[in-house]
Amino acid sequence: MAALSVQNESGVFVGCASPIYLASQVDMRKGAKLIFEVLEADASILKQMVRQVATFGLGTDQPPFVAEVTSVVGCASTASGLEMLRDRPTVRCVLTIHGAINLQQQH
Repeated sequence: MAALSVQNESGVFVGCASPIYLASQVDMRKGAKLIFEVLEADASILKQMVRQVATFGLGTDQPPFVAEVTSVVGCASTASGLEMLRDRPTVRCVLTIHGAINLQQQH
């Protein structure tokens, strides 16, 4: 389980989907896909961002990264963390990674 945030116009990271349940390994190489499930009710911002590129954060142990919201589609959840909520609509989201941001080089 993790939380996904997006950088707004002011440069501040704000929550956009939480909690998310990863369905793929975290790979920040260009072209990699980050796939996760989230309750549909918690994905309204992501649904508006399909085909948009933005800077995202995935908790405090990962550097920010740039990615395109490739798809947000309804699914039958397979995430164990959503097991007790199978009656609630769930979406599977795919982000296509453009690359991690090296915070050390920005200073």
